[in-house]
Amino acid sequence: MGGGGPTANRSGSLVSKEQESPPLEAAGVAAAAARHENLDWPERWRHPRLPVAGSRTRRVAAALSLCSRRLDAVVQIVDNLSAAGFPTIARAAAQARLPVFSFRSAGVEQGAVLAVARDYYGAGQETALKAVRVMRGELPEGIPLSPPTRLQKLVNLKNAQQCRLSIPAALLREAQRRSQP
Repeated sequence: MGGGGPTANRSGSLVSKEQESPPLEAAGVAAAAARHENLDWPERWRHPRLPVAGSRTRRVAAALSLCSRRLDAVVQIVDNLSAAGFPTIARAAAQARLPVFSFRSAGVEQGAVLAVARDYYGAGQETALKAVRVMRGELPEGIPLSPPTRLQKLVNLKNAQQCRLSIPAALLREAQRRSQP
């Protein structure tokens, strides 16, 4: 996290076998992870991704397997598996006293320490501004498509405390939402 805060060398995540291509929320993260795995970096900087498919039982087994590795944290990308199975991943990480970082705002209520997520309320506002431009006569094809630009930083201090992770004061000041222990 920088600034004298905690450091993590090894993180991991579960990925869906059924997911042919990552959704927009995770496309950048998945691409970075793929590039990361192809580099000749020290083992301690690698990011294991365990593919999993099928039943809840398989998700539980995969989450437990992931958290039994020598990880510093679980950094869970957004895909079909993690959206439905995030509580399972978070429970396995809690048993191993590993912090979980998410890219969905719901993650902080389901066991993540921190989420950096798209602000869909802000995205709605951005969309409304584009709609106003069209209503004022601008042609839609002249308005570029763009992903939501605003991000939220959400922190769950109870989850941080359970895995013995201290959150830097600067991050707490930046967070839009903080839950107390």
